[in-house]
Amino acid sequence: MNGSTANQTHQPNLEISFIPWAFFNALIIVFGSIGNVLVVLAYRNPRMKTVTNLFIANLAFADLNVVLINVPINILRLKLADWPFGLVICKIVTSLMGMTLSASVGSLIAIAADRHRAIVHPLKPRMRTRHAFYIIIAIWTGAILVATPMLYFAKIDKDGACIENLPMIGSVQLVRVYTYFIFVALYVLPLGAISGLYFMIYLNLMHKAPLQKSAHRARVSVVRMLIMVVVVFALCWLPYHAVFLDPGEIDQTKLYAVYFGIWLASANSSFNPIIYAVFNLNYRREFARILTCGTINVGKYLGWDTSTDDPRTHVSIRKSHPMEKMPNKNGENMNLVDDGKLCRGIRKQELNGNNLIENERSSLPKHDEEQNKYIAEN
Repeated sequence: MNGSTANQTHQPNLEISFIPWAFFNALIIVFGSIGNVLVVLAYRNPRMKTVTNLFIANLAFADLNVVLINVPINILRLKLADWPFGLVICKIVTSLMGMTLSASVGSLIAIAADRHRAIVHPLKPRMRTRHAFYIIIAIWTGAILVATPMLYFAKIDKDGACIENLPMIGSVQLVRVYTYFIFVALYVLPLGAISGLYFMIYLNLMHKAPLQKSAHRARVSVVRMLIMVVVVFALCWLPYHAVFLDPGEIDQTKLYAVYFGIWLASANSSFNPIIYAVFNLNYRREFARILTCGTINVGKYLGWDTSTDDPRTHVSIRKSHPMEKMPNKNGENMNLVDDGKLCRGIRKQELNGNNLIENERSSLPKHDEEQNKYIAEN
C-alpha cells in the first residue's frame, strides 16, 4: 500500500525464507476465511439482524477480501521474480490493501459510534437498518477514494515487478506525503476516536450497580470485548506503520521487520472473528449452530447454551417439581398434581416467583432497561 515497499522484495543480497512466510500466511487464509464467513453467515439469522451486527458483517466482508486476495498475492510476490498477472491485476491488488484497510477502519468507527449511542444514550431512537446501509456505502466510497492514488500510479517496472510509483513534485516526495496521510487518517485519528467512544462506554457501564448479576456479567463482557478490539487493532497495525514511516535504507533486519509488519496487519483480519467468538455469547451460539447445521446443540456441552432462558424472550422451560410424584403408603405412585390444593400451591409459588422477577425488571429505570436490552441483543 505504501510506495516505499516498491522494491523491498528485490533488494540485492536480501532475502526472506519462503516456506515459513507461506506457512504463516496460510494460517491467516484458513482461519480468516472460516471466521469471517461465519460472521457474515451469522447475520442471516433474524435474531442477529441488528445494526451493530450489520457493521460487524461489513467488517468481516472487508477482512475476507484481505485474506482471500491480498494474503495469497503477498505469498506469490516473494516467490515470483516477475509479476505474471498483468497491469490491471497489479493496479487492483496494489490498491486493494488500502481500500480494505479503509473499509475496516470505517466499520470499526461505525460500530463504536453505534454502541456509544445505544449504551450511553439508550433513550435516543435506534439507528435504522436503512441508515446503516447508507453509512456502509459511504464507508466504501471513502475507501475507494483513499486507494485511488495506488490504483493510478501502480505499474510494472522494467524488471517485471508490480510497484507503486508515486512521482515527485519538485522536492516533495508524494510517496512520503501519502504514507503520512495513511498513518494519520487510518490509524491515529480512528484509534483516538474509537478509544474515546469506548472509554465513555466503559465509564457509563462500570459506574453503575445493576440489579441482576447476569446484567453485570453482560456489561463486563461488553467492556472486555471493546478493550480487545481496540488493543488488537492498535498492536496489529503499529509495526506496519512504523516500518514504512522510517525512510532509512533497507537492510536484512529492517526487511524482516517489513514482512512482519505486513503479516501482522494481515493477521488482524483473522483476529476479529476470534474476539467475537470469545466475548459474545450470541456469536458463539450462532457459530456453533452453523458449524453443526443446527443438528447438535454444541453450546450445551461447552457452556454456551441458554435455550432454557432466552434473554430476549424471557421464556423459561418449566421443569417438573420434585414433589409432583411420590409413593403413597401402599407403595403406589401418587400423582400429586391431581391434588387441587397442592397443584394450586405449587402454581402460586411459581407465579409469586415470576412476579418477583417482573417486579425487579420493572423497577429498572427506562434508561437501564433499554441499555440492558441492547447489550443482550448485541
